[in-house]
Amino acid sequence: MQTNLSSVMGNMDVSNSALPSPDTPTRAGLSFQRLDTSEQTVAARLGLEIKLLSSQCFVECQHWRDVSDVPAAMIDHFEAVSNSSKHIYLFTRGEPPLKTTVDFFNAAIEVSNAATKCGQCAQSC
Repeated sequence: MQTNLSSVMGNMDVSNSALPSPDTPTRAGLSFQRLDTSEQTVAARLGLEIKLLSSQCFVECQHWRDVSDVPAAMIDHFEAVSNSSKHIYLFTRGEPPLKTTVDFFNAAIEVSNAATKCGQCAQSC
Protein backbone atom coordinates (compact mmCIF):
# COMPACT_ATOMS: atom_id res chain seq x y z
CA MET A 1 0.00 0.00 0.00
CA GLN A 2 1.45 3.32 -1.06
CA THR A 3 0.66 6.50 0.77
CA ASN A 4 0.63 9.87 -0.77
CA LEU A 5 2.77 12.35 1.17
CA SER A 6 0.34 15.17 0.55
CA SER A 7 -2.50 13.13 2.01
CA VAL A 8 -0.48 12.46 5.15
CA MET A 9 0.69 16.06 5.43
CA GLY A 10 -2.81 17.33 4.79
CA ASN A 11 -3.91 16.07 8.19
CA MET A 12 -1.01 17.73 10.03
CA ASP A 13 -0.87 21.28 11.27
CA VAL A 14 2.53 22.31 9.88
CA SER A 15 2.60 25.72 11.59
CA ASN A 16 2.98 24.15 15.03
CA SER A 17 5.28 21.39 13.87
CA ALA A 18 8.01 20.27 16.23
CA LEU A 19 10.40 19.78 13.34
CA PRO A 20 13.48 21.98 13.46
CA SER A 21 14.10 24.57 10.80
CA PRO A 22 17.12 24.00 8.54
CA ASP A 23 19.09 26.69 10.39
CA THR A 24 18.68 25.04 13.78
CA PRO A 25 19.53 21.34 13.59
CA THR A 26 19.00 19.37 16.75
CA ARG A 27 21.15 16.65 18.19
CA ALA A 28 20.21 14.84 21.38
CA GLY A 29 17.77 17.55 22.40
CA LEU A 30 20.17 20.44 21.85
CA SER A 31 19.38 23.13 19.34
CA PHE A 32 22.04 25.06 17.49
CA GLN A 33 21.39 28.52 16.20
CA ARG A 34 23.27 30.73 13.82
CA LEU A 35 24.83 33.90 15.14
CA ASP A 36 23.15 37.13 14.17
CA THR A 37 25.19 39.82 12.42
CA SER A 38 26.14 41.69 15.59
CA GLU A 39 27.39 38.49 17.22
CA GLN A 40 29.32 37.62 14.06
CA THR A 41 30.89 41.07 14.09
CA VAL A 42 31.97 40.71 17.72
CA ALA A 43 33.40 37.24 17.06
CA ALA A 44 35.31 38.52 14.02
CA ARG A 45 36.71 41.51 15.94
CA LEU A 46 37.82 39.34 18.85
CA GLY A 47 39.30 36.85 16.41
CA LEU A 48 41.40 39.58 14.83
CA GLU A 49 42.58 40.73 18.24
CA ILE A 50 43.61 37.17 19.05
CA LYS A 51 45.45 36.95 15.74
CA LEU A 52 47.39 40.15 16.44
CA LEU A 53 48.29 39.07 19.96
CA SER A 54 49.40 35.61 18.86
CA SER A 55 51.53 37.15 16.10
CA GLN A 56 53.17 39.48 18.61
CA CYS A 57 53.75 36.55 20.95
CA PHE A 58 55.38 34.57 18.15
CA VAL A 59 57.70 37.47 17.26
CA GLU A 60 58.68 37.90 20.90
CA CYS A 61 59.40 34.18 21.20
CA GLN A 62 61.71 34.37 18.20
CA HIS A 63 63.47 37.36 19.76
CA TRP A 64 63.91 35.75 23.17
CA ARG A 65 65.26 32.51 21.70
CA ASP A 66 68.42 34.51 20.93
CA VAL A 67 68.82 35.61 24.56
CA SER A 68 70.84 33.05 26.47
CA ASP A 69 69.54 33.65 30.00
CA VAL A 70 65.86 32.93 29.24
CA PRO A 71 64.74 29.37 30.02
CA ALA A 72 63.82 27.41 26.89
CA ALA A 73 60.82 25.91 28.70
CA MET A 74 59.28 29.35 29.15
CA ILE A 75 59.68 30.14 25.47
CA ASP A 76 58.17 26.77 24.56
CA HIS A 77 55.12 27.52 26.72
CA PHE A 78 54.73 30.95 25.13
CA GLU A 79 54.91 29.35 21.68
CA ALA A 80 52.19 26.90 22.75
CA VAL A 81 50.04 29.89 23.75
CA SER A 82 50.72 31.49 20.38
CA ASN A 83 49.89 28.36 18.39
CA SER A 84 46.68 27.62 20.28
CA SER A 85 45.62 31.25 19.94
CA LYS A 86 46.19 31.09 16.21
CA HIS A 87 43.98 28.00 16.02
CA ILE A 88 41.27 29.86 17.94
CA TYR A 89 41.50 32.73 15.45
CA LEU A 90 41.18 30.34 12.53
CA PHE A 91 38.13 28.80 14.19
CA THR A 92 36.44 32.22 14.24
CA ARG A 93 36.93 32.31 10.47
CA GLY A 94 35.58 28.78 10.05
CA GLU A 95 38.95 27.34 9.04
CA PRO A 96 40.70 24.19 10.31
CA PRO A 97 42.29 22.69 12.41
CA LEU A 98 39.54 23.24 15.02
CA LYS A 99 36.27 21.84 13.74
CA THR A 100 33.85 21.88 16.66
CA THR A 101 33.08 24.06 19.64
CA VAL A 102 34.53 21.34 21.85
CA ASP A 103 37.82 21.68 19.95
CA PHE A 104 37.59 25.44 20.49
CA PHE A 105 37.19 25.10 24.24
CA ASN A 106 39.97 22.50 24.41
CA ALA A 107 42.26 24.99 22.66
CA ALA A 108 41.24 27.66 25.17
CA ILE A 109 42.12 25.26 27.99
CA GLU A 110 45.49 24.63 26.34
CA VAL A 111 46.12 28.39 26.26
CA SER A 112 45.23 28.64 29.93
CA ASN A 113 47.45 25.71 30.91
CA ALA A 114 50.41 26.98 28.89
CA ALA A 115 50.01 30.47 30.33
CA THR A 116 49.93 29.02 33.85
CA LYS A 117 53.14 27.11 33.12
CA CYS A 118 54.70 30.34 31.81
CA GLY A 119 53.84 32.04 35.07
CA GLN A 120 55.30 29.18 37.09
CA CYS A 121 58.52 29.33 35.04
CA ALA A 122 58.74 33.08 35.55
CA GLN A 123 58.31 32.74 39.32
CA SER A 124 60.96 30.05 39.56
CA CYS A 125 63.57 32.13 37.72
